[in-house]
Amino acid sequence: MATPGEKLAASLEVLQRVQSGNVLRSSSLSRLHRERLLQNDFLLEVVKGWYIVTRPALNDGSSTPWFASYWSFIAAYLNNRYGDDYCLSSESSLHLHTGATVVPRQLVVIAQAKGTQKLNLPFDTSMLIYQDSKNLPSGRTKLNDLWIMDLPTALCRVAPSFFRQNPADAELALRMVRDSSDLLRILLEGGSISAAGRLVGAYSFLGEMQMSTRIARDMAAGGYAVKSANPFENKAPFLSAGVRVTSPYVARIESLWKSTREEVLEAFPAPPGMPADHLGYLHRMDEIYVNDAYNSLSIEGYQVTPGLIEQIRDGNWNPDASESDRQHRNALAAKG
Repeated sequence: MATPGEKLAASLEVLQRVQSGNVLRSSSLSRLHRERLLQNDFLLEVVKGWYIVTRPALNDGSSTPWFASYWSFIAAYLNNRYGDDYCLSSESSLHLHTGATVVPRQLVVIAQAKGTQKLNLPFDTSMLIYQDSKNLPSGRTKLNDLWIMDLPTALCRVAPSFFRQNPADAELALRMVRDSSDLLRILLEGGSISAAGRLVGAYSFLGEMQMSTRIARDMAAGGYAVKSANPFENKAPFLSAGVRVTSPYVARIESLWKSTREEVLEAFPAPPGMPADHLGYLHRMDEIYVNDAYNSLSIEGYQVTPGLIEQIRDGNWNPDASESDRQHRNALAAKG
C-alpha cells in the first residue's frame, strides 16, 4: 500500500503535468487529487471550480498567495468565460495603463453576455460583472492578457471622481496621450461635452495649454461649446509642464519622489558623517546583511518541481520540522 508521501507525490506529479501557470480549473484535476492537494495546502480555492497553486508555508491564512495571483486569476476567469466579449471599467483600465497593479477592493467589468454577477473573492475583494452590450467600447486593447479600454477611451469615459481620488494616475494617463486627435475623435463622436470640459481643464492645470486649447477649439468647431472644469483637487501637478510620459513606471517614481520629498526631508536625520571606527562600521554592516537580504525578497508563485516530488516520495519533506521545507527555495526570488 502506498504511503501518504507517495500518494501526495502522485498528486503533485499530476499537478505538474496540468499546471501551465498558477491558476487552475477544477476540471484539470480529478476529485481525489484535488482534495489531497487542498488538504496539504498546495491549492487555494478562489471561487467554486477555480483554484490557485500555492505552497504550504504560505497557505495558512496569509493573503500573499491571493494578491500575488490576483491578476492572473482575473485574466484566466474572464477569458475562459467571456472570450473577447468583455472589458474592464475605465478606472481599472487607467490604473493598468499607468502601471498601477494594486489589487482593487472591487473590480468592475463590462460584458456583452446577459446578466449581472458579483463574485466574492478572497480577502474581502470582489468582481462585479454587468451587461452593457451597447456601451462595450470599440476602443479596446489587450494588456497583460486582459481586455481594457484604450487610453483615450478610458480618459473620455472615466468619472470626475477619478481625478480627485487618483490624481497621480490621472496625470500620468493624460501625459501619455500623444495627440489630441485621439481624444477628439471619441469626444466628437459621442458629443461628450462634460468629458471635454474636464479634459480641457485638466490639461490646463497640468500646464499643457496646447492640448487644452486644441480640444476646446476643435469641439467648438464641431458645434459643442465647452466650459473648462479642472477635475483635480491637488494644488499642483506632480510632474513639470511639458513632460511627456514614455514609461509610466519611471514617471510614477518621479511623481512619488516629488510628492513626498519635503516630508522625507523633514523626517530624515542629519547626516552622521564618516564613522570614526571604520572596521566596526563594516562589521555592523556584515551583521545586518542577512536581515537586509531577507527584507528584499519577493514572494513569487509556487511551482511544483520533479525534485520536490521525489523529496516527498522519499519521505524527506517535512514542513513541520524543517525550516527549509517551510520556506521552499523556489517560492522566493532575491531582488536586491
